[in-house]
Amino acid sequence: MISPPLPSPSGAPEHALQSLAELTAQSGKIGQWMLRVCGTPDEHEYKYTYQGKPTTGKVLVCHFVSTVSSQYCLGKFKRKGKEPAASSEFLKAFKKFNDQTIWKVSKVSFTNDKQLYTGSPIKVVIDMNATTFQPVLQSTVAMPVQATPPEELATLLESPANQRVDVLALLVSVSDERSHTTAFGPRKIVDVTIRDLSGPTGASECQFAIFFKGGGAGSADLTALRCACTDGAPVAFFNLVVAAEAQEEKKTLKTAVEGFMWKVCRVGDKAAELLAAADALKSRAAEQVTRVMSIPEFVPQVAVDYLDQDATLSVCRLLQEVMRRSPEDIHDSTLFQLNYVRIKEPQPGESPLTKGGDRLFPKVDVVDFTAQLELRMREKVALSLSDMDKEEFVREVECGGINFPPLCSARVLVRKTPAAQGSAAEASTGGGALEHYVSAIIVEAVEQEFEMPKAMPNASMTFVNDLLNSLPPAPGRMIVAPLGSVRISPHAGMLVEGPDGVRHACGCVLSLVAHTGKSKIDDLPNGHRIASKECWDVPFASPPTQPDGAPEHASAKLAGMLASYCSLSNVQFFTLSARKAKEPVYAMVVVVSAHDGEGGTTFMVDKVHVLDKDRVNAMKPALQKLNIQSLRYRADGQAPAATIWEADRTPFNAKKTRRLSYSPTDASMD
Repeated sequence: MISPPLPSPSGAPEHALQSLAELTAQSGKIGQWMLRVCGTPDEHEYKYTYQGKPTTGKVLVCHFVSTVSSQYCLGKFKRKGKEPAASSEFLKAFKKFNDQTIWKVSKVSFTNDKQLYTGSPIKVVIDMNATTFQPVLQSTVAMPVQATPPEELATLLESPANQRVDVLALLVSVSDERSHTTAFGPRKIVDVTIRDLSGPTGASECQFAIFFKGGGAGSADLTALRCACTDGAPVAFFNLVVAAEAQEEKKTLKTAVEGFMWKVCRVGDKAAELLAAADALKSRAAEQVTRVMSIPEFVPQVAVDYLDQDATLSVCRLLQEVMRRSPEDIHDSTLFQLNYVRIKEPQPGESPLTKGGDRLFPKVDVVDFTAQLELRMREKVALSLSDMDKEEFVREVECGGINFPPLCSARVLVRKTPAAQGSAAEASTGGGALEHYVSAIIVEAVEQEFEMPKAMPNASMTFVNDLLNSLPPAPGRMIVAPLGSVRISPHAGMLVEGPDGVRHACGCVLSLVAHTGKSKIDDLPNGHRIASKECWDVPFASPPTQPDGAPEHASAKLAGMLASYCSLSNVQFFTLSARKAKEPVYAMVVVVSAHDGEGGTTFMVDKVHVLDKDRVNAMKPALQKLNIQSLRYRADGQAPAATIWEADRTPFNAKKTRRLSYSPTDASMD
């Protein structure tokens, strides 16, 4: 839809304009955006079948850049309807959306193009047939004249195979041309090498072939490309394709059959940086440049089913030790399973996206009764555990509104991954290039089941405990224990005292509590503080006696309160208020610190998981066993300086498990 020009001579919008990065299916119907057409729109013909007859369609493709040159997207106008009106409307659109025209866009609709075939950083394609465009005089608003791809070569090939990408880089070399007859006719072919300032060495490069048409037009384009190389001018390449090589686990770039184009670009901060560093970047020795040929961090590129294969049972402390070993000691692609682990939500301020910004790849801390370690998580897992879509997940991470289940069963893929040469660590030590490093990714995870009759088979845990004998508990581990056993030390912080009087250091405590009455909620600028005073300890074994007024399952009343801080969006996950007066609310809580005050002990809680009363007894056996495991595993001062495992008793030889949430199902482990 095209509306009359805006009447305001100043160009000032009637309402606030939104960032193009916020353009989604939901916001598109509400907000408005200022966009500029960059370049002459491309016409493409395509074939399809309609009512059993082969038909030819036509589409107009535009590049729309926003008020920020690195934020741009595509738009498509399709020839629709009966002729000759359909062709007339198509020609009218071609003339309207001319190069450098500016439009205020609202009531945005999208085509169903897949992100895989969209190279622009904003992965949406505007349906120009169904979107409202109001023309704006160019002299009234300041807009970028070009789109500048923000992608860096060092992270470019994290993209999945066949993903279209755009990149801004410096042309380092253009090879001698060669001629070849292709399916599209005779072509002149050259190999180009491009570099930018990304990567561990401050310079990354990639090489790919460009095809030019035969004849005068192709020769002129090739001459212009060679001039850009000689002049040291940054070049924006649009619609490159990430291609997987057939014989090796490598990836390269190739030009798309349709839509590939390049333009000299001197607009934007990245172009300015490339211009300033052109001479130094082009003169870099090959050994000082990272050759972008493979993905530095493992991101699954095919639909591997990690649920339909056995996984090796492990715990965080063993996995931590495995990851510290030399890559030569690592078995290739070992799938480990961690049961009864807490996966901490991503911290506000840390981006959960890949460096390219197209996928979720959050960094999370995983903690069990042995240790805490840092891992990366696949997008599929993050969305499943949070029960959110991608946009909502990114938004809620920023404000601390993510809520994962209290305990999870997770599968972690550990493997040797080719490392980029010339890393910063090597530069600081003067060492040579590493060949591999150890990659560990959470590839599957679900909420932990508690009602299993064989939650932790004795034989399998004995094998794990034997491996742990030479490894002292790591700081930050989680102890499963009643809150009545928590003690506070002036220097050691929060401790858990066992039945034998031994005190165990930890990073957090997982426990069961009951609360009666209402919680007090204090409103804060960006969230709430929730304090619950009428709290009772719920032991994992049935209490011998219950004091008067104690809720079912509870023992002693806690001398103090539970306090939580939560965001505006996840307050519902932290409240312990009962719907009816004096009706108990049962919850599994994770306490991260405690301090004494005038009113008793204040337990700081950062995870609350409310339970149905009928589930409390079902969960106690598993928690009691975890309590025993937590207190059994302790530092006794006899651990050797270096961990030595026997050949047949290593973390890689532990028993297998066939299902998430389950421990080994081998008959020998019953």
